[in-house]
Amino acid sequence: MKATVEISGMRELEAALAELGNPTQRRTVARRAARKALEPMAEIARALVPVRTGRLKDSIRVASQAIGAGADRQAFAQVMQSGGTRDAALAAMRNVRRAGVSLVEMHMGPSGANRKGGFLPYAHFIEFGTQHAPPQSFVRAAWDQDSQAALDRIKAELWADIERTARRNAARAARAARIAAGEV
Repeated sequence: MKATVEISGMRELEAALAELGNPTQRRTVARRAARKALEPMAEIARALVPVRTGRLKDSIRVASQAIGAGADRQAFAQVMQSGGTRDAALAAMRNVRRAGVSLVEMHMGPSGANRKGGFLPYAHFIEFGTQHAPPQSFVRAAWDQDSQAALDRIKAELWADIERTARRNAARAARAARIAAGEV
């Protein structure tokens, strides 16, 4: 099944994120905005999931995963394996860190383990069905109900968080300037 969504204004968001400078701040802003925007979709999925024991419902959450994490170590290893020096490998690692290669990927759905500590290997059987049981889609249904609204929420949350972070950075810079001038 094919899903089509429309997103506008992402170039401006990307430019505003890039102005934050610090890659860690960019990831934090993106992670915070996506988590806030996806939580209503997780609530819809929790409302739609068939409940027998409640463990599957408890396992639905919004989680993040760093993509590109370890890219610096990969660059280091690549230089070393190709016969480069340790200094060259360290330089490659620093270049990757400065470039801020790491991205954020967010997930909404069953986590595989519920809050009570049990592993849930059957969530996909409920979602997609088996040869003996029809599908009882809850994640896809939540996406169908809330996808465009979630994307709009992500955009709004990103703008708000970028503005808050930029104001906080400006206040820190002003304070650092006052301290450097001996005013504080």
